[in-house]
Amino acid sequence: MGFLLIPLYTHYLSPKDYGILEMLDLTGNILSFFVAMGITNSILRFYGYYNTNEDKEEVINTALIFAILSGGCLVGLLCLFSDYFSRLLFDNNDYSFFFVLVFINIYLSQVHTHCKTTYRVKNQAVSFTVISIVTTIMALSLNILFIAYYGLGIKGLYYASLITFSITTFLLLIRQFYSTPKISFSFLKLVEMLKYGVYFIPTLLIAFIINFSDRYFLRYFTDLETVGLYSLGYKLGMIIFFLMGQSFQQAWGAYAFQYENDEEAPILYGRIFTIFLLISTYIAFSMALLSKEIVVVIADPRYLDAYKVIPLIAFAAVCYASDNITKIGILITKKTVILPLINLSIAALNILLNILLIPKYGMIGAAVATAFSFLLLPIISLTISNRFYKIDWEYIRILKLIFISLMLYASVPLIERLDWHYALPVKILIIIIIFPLSLYISQFITKDDISFIKSNFKLSKA
Repeated sequence: MGFLLIPLYTHYLSPKDYGILEMLDLTGNILSFFVAMGITNSILRFYGYYNTNEDKEEVINTALIFAILSGGCLVGLLCLFSDYFSRLLFDNNDYSFFFVLVFINIYLSQVHTHCKTTYRVKNQAVSFTVISIVTTIMALSLNILFIAYYGLGIKGLYYASLITFSITTFLLLIRQFYSTPKISFSFLKLVEMLKYGVYFIPTLLIAFIINFSDRYFLRYFTDLETVGLYSLGYKLGMIIFFLMGQSFQQAWGAYAFQYENDEEAPILYGRIFTIFLLISTYIAFSMALLSKEIVVVIADPRYLDAYKVIPLIAFAAVCYASDNITKIGILITKKTVILPLINLSIAALNILLNILLIPKYGMIGAAVATAFSFLLLPIISLTISNRFYKIDWEYIRILKLIFISLMLYASVPLIERLDWHYALPVKILIIIIIFPLSLYISQFITKDDISFIKSNFKLSKA
């Protein structure tokens, strides 16, 4: 839903306000890890573990009761320190009330998530989808009402979220407890769920550092307006990851493991990686080439400078999404203990680069740090993965794709000198004709690729 609200936020909030919103949201995200305690993952794990309906319902009710009671206590405690958080991030107490709103929204959203998870484990896909759609429509409508009509700014955003989650969570809780013949709580089950769920917190924190720590360094070394501009550019550049990475990841795991014992699997994985890289690189190249136009269309003119980081972030998104494939050898051979070490090293590198680059280069330095860190992630995963499970990566074709992309993107400074009436058609020409034609002339795309895509698409549908 965040992407859908970008036009609204960027037209009614200043870059500084958008920077404040980013800092509030990110701080709330960190704290939500500790409020949730991995209970959502525990519901998914333990609901299927038990055989009787009583035990299954007890898992859900235990998780919900724990979330309501412990989450409420923790959020209440956080509200007492709202002044401290305001001074820590903004050097004054002016945003204490905003933090109170953030903390309450954390609590409600976590309970809401737990309630929705019950529909996932019970395979009630239609109900889950309806709840998600209703929640989204309500939140969008209230955001438009409070921000565009009443002009409440950041407060309007949190009021909309507060009302949405209050209503939907209350209704979901009533339905859950009303439909349960006997509401029971098991301390033993809770202990087991916490033992399982708490280990997700370090993983989430490392992922948070890799993706979002640069905002805090930008806040410290620059100003809130820069944070706002960079945040917009980052979100737009990362659209590729949400379009390609997350959707692909859901299908890739089951597909990859299905063929892990096949003799042709190493060739299959290598070919899939090349095709995935082709599609994601084409999207990233298009976004990079049209980055200025995208910001002009989506955001207020005050946000124009956000386009400067989109190319680097789009490149980073491709690398980040590619890691889903490059680490397949580690997953197949069950050497997953290595993955946290890889991510931890990337997080440490990202922090170091942010400290070195942001003071001098601002948000461009942050984008470079992100791009370089994300580039190393799949490279390290691929290198280590190949030691356990040899895959036939198509290195020559990958280098061709990178070379063609860089050469064509090098024309951007020349194109930008033209009047936009001429520059835009030239960019579209490069994206639609010149880029694909260059791949064809270089023999990157072959008939075998087309046959491969068709056969595997049919296979996956079957």
